[in-house]
Amino acid sequence: MLPLENYTLELFANGRLATLNIASGQYKNWSALLSKSEKGRVSGWGILIHKPKGSSQFEIIRK
Repeated sequence: MLPLENYTLELFANGRLATLNIASGQYKNWSALLSKSEKGRVSGWGILIHKPKGSSQFEIIRK
């Protein structure tokens, strides 16, 4: 994974659904969770987390 830099936290559903996106640059609006292969290919990992009703912890709902 590449270092997290220049990202925004986006909240949906009254703060119960969250994701991180890159705020600017070449990969603007991509997931902030990026990896780069040895050949230089960049992949985004669009992970969403959700906090179920009545819970105090988030769970990954999409990998």
